[in-house]
Amino acid sequence: MNMPLLQGSEKQIPYGTSLRYDALRLLHEELVQSERMAEDEYDEKVTTLARRINRAKF
Repeated sequence: MNMPLLQGSEKQIPYGTSLRYDALRLLHEELVQSERMAEDEYDEKVTTLARRINRAKF
């Protein structure tokens, strides 16, 4: 996945990166691999939006 680097503290960046990867992986499994959503639709609706997130803050 080609995602922007996250901004945040030394602790936030690795944790946020891990969370983002895990969330996107699980969403892909649930939506695409279960054939509830096509790959191109997933890229448009999920991946495109996820790329907008660049801060590892809550």
